[in-house]
Amino acid sequence: MRLKEGGLERSDSKSNEPPTHITSNLPLVASLIASRFPRCSTTSTHVVDISTQALPTPPSSIDVTFLVFCLSALPPFTFLPTLKKLLHSLRPGGLLCFRDYGLYDMTMLRFKPSQHVASNTFQRGDGTLSSFFELESTKSLFEEAGFEIVEAKYALVENKNKKTSQTMRRCFIHIMAKKLDAEPKEEELAIEGRTMRSLFPDSEDEDVRLDDE
Repeated sequence: MRLKEGGLERSDSKSNEPPTHITSNLPLVASLIASRFPRCSTTSTHVVDISTQALPTPPSSIDVTFLVFCLSALPPFTFLPTLKKLLHSLRPGGLLCFRDYGLYDMTMLRFKPSQHVASNTFQRGDGTLSSFFELESTKSLFEEAGFEIVEAKYALVENKNKKTSQTMRRCFIHIMAKKLDAEPKEEELAIEGRTMRSLFPDSEDEDVRLDDE
């Protein structure tokens, strides 16, 4: 995906095809899941563009969904429809476990001002996107999608390279959300084509509270 004036466009004509490095690893992923959860009789894997394509699962059929470092790679205007789509796939009481980049993560500070395309969203040289999430606005986003927040916090991780003595300070956001009885209407699950806009307002440093894991 790359940005252009008035919206988004595909970076090449073959972008609808699943990446070969992902599809080639799917059998391995499936076997690892099956070995970890032996009571699962069958395991199936699918490659889906979650922002534009329908999920290959029936509505209200999933107990737990893991959304790990995925939402940050999508255009911000697809955040809400994507969360509604995931909500629709969960059973009543089902959980969505979310982990992604937090505001002022080390990688965010490395971007140049010229790469800034929306509030807390940056564009890499290859055209892909990277968004960084502020806690309160992200909680509001989940609640707008229809989720009940069970747990939400920043996770501050500090790694040190013993060879170079370089300290890498990472900031992630962690949210566990539960499906309520009310669901979005079917027509709300469709993603409308529109120009890039951010769902996350700018926040000052003092507004960000970092909690250790």
